[in-house]
Amino acid sequence: MKTFRKIFFSLAFALSSIINIGYAADLVIGVGSEATTMDPHFYNLGPNTEITESVFDRLVHHDADINAVPGLAESWSIAEDGITWTFNLRKGVTFHDGSSFTAKDVIFSFDRLPKVLNSPSSFEKFLRLIDNVTVLDDYTIRITAKSRSPLLLNDLEQIAIVPASLGLKQAESYNDGSAMIGTGPYKFVDWKRGDSVILAANEDYWGEKPIWKKVTFKALTNNTSRTSALLAGDVDVISFVPTVDIKRLKEDERVSVQQRAGTRLLYYHLDQQSRPSPMVRGLDGKALPENPLANVLVRKALSKAINRNVIVERIMDGVGIKASQLMADSFLGTNPDLKPEPYDPEGAKALLAEAGYPNGFGLTVHGPNNRYPNDAKIVQATAQMLTRIGIDAKVETFPKNVYFGKASGLEFSMMLVGSSGNSVLELQTYVLNTYNKAEGLGAVNRGRYTDAEHDRLLAEARVSLEDEKRAAMLRKASAISIGRDQAILPILYFVNSWASRKGFVMNPQAGDQTRPMDITPDS
Repeated sequence: MKTFRKIFFSLAFALSSIINIGYAADLVIGVGSEATTMDPHFYNLGPNTEITESVFDRLVHHDADINAVPGLAESWSIAEDGITWTFNLRKGVTFHDGSSFTAKDVIFSFDRLPKVLNSPSSFEKFLRLIDNVTVLDDYTIRITAKSRSPLLLNDLEQIAIVPASLGLKQAESYNDGSAMIGTGPYKFVDWKRGDSVILAANEDYWGEKPIWKKVTFKALTNNTSRTSALLAGDVDVISFVPTVDIKRLKEDERVSVQQRAGTRLLYYHLDQQSRPSPMVRGLDGKALPENPLANVLVRKALSKAINRNVIVERIMDGVGIKASQLMADSFLGTNPDLKPEPYDPEGAKALLAEAGYPNGFGLTVHGPNNRYPNDAKIVQATAQMLTRIGIDAKVETFPKNVYFGKASGLEFSMMLVGSSGNSVLELQTYVLNTYNKAEGLGAVNRGRYTDAEHDRLLAEARVSLEDEKRAAMLRKASAISIGRDQAILPILYFVNSWASRKGFVMNPQAGDQTRPMDITPDS
């Protein structure tokens, strides 16, 4: 059967290549995780921004190494006080409806963020550093920050600019296309939920002209279907290449595989609140009066029980790097003293006994089943590993559109999640700072970890514009939250993988998004 499938796909691929000889004006991308909204301000989720980044520009963009570069702001400067920023906006930029881009559109976009209704993950947090914004003229704005902060540019990279002329449209108007008017390299054409998003080239784009006349993002959430579609010539590029297929595709002369170590960490958040945890139970099946996950010895035991070698080598087929902290060693502020937790089931049992749970307890491990490569398999494997140290572990997974709402609603006790950012400071602030909605801190701190000294170090780092001083503070903060307190259990850093048909070249960024701007014809 396998031989027949191989012959079938080989013939199909050869035929499609003959038909498509020459320069392809159209591009079809098979994506492993589909968008849930077209509104660039509604839901801060990777598959959503993957689409909207092509339609809507930001004041600040980032390059392939996630360094800040000019976007709709062609330049900026910061005053000696460290809090007053002046941004010079590009002239001659037009929206897709032909109207001119000016400072009023920036003000409107900022003002819209907190007014978007029912957001499951709001972009409002990216305004937390801003005290006020002043329009100096149509092409100059002044942002006064609440304090000195190296994260302001990072935050501005996240805020899509929409036209003020639209008025306060809600997500429905973006989802049906009527409000999908940006300044980006591609224009919105159509969205069929569960199937595809279609974009067309914006020939009047202010920057590097789009290469592709038409771009289709095809939702192929099933791993086998995604690889099959590539080999059959139905799509030109696929993201999230199934790890089991990478070796075979690398040996296939008709396709090429591109890989790059990414910025996304896969980790477990553990509920650490001082009250009974929702998915923890006694061995008799009844709720426990206390939360064992609030005990650092228990968290350490769970970490020792997880065999990261098995997850990386067997489940991920070697396409991953064992993780020890929020970002890999090459980023400013990582702590070289933190190492991946060694697999030690006997040590884990000893820690459980020391914590007062010699016979373990019951725990449900939760995760998504269509967001990250092999996510459901990793959750299942983790539960099996926990069982070996006496934890009565059960598994429950959900599609991502259900899962993350439940996780943000604190319905889980041990949950698999991923986070990606442009800096250690950014991730520390959002993942491990004490949750404070008003100040935009700890926005994805779903375990509700809290430590005063850790927060103090992060607060100092957020106002330091000196790299080395900031890095020292971040190293200390990580030593507390991850090293001492086991606030999260880092599992792996993804090595992102794409595969493309002959004639198409993927130029991957450090992030895991797949953008038409990063795909070129093979010269």
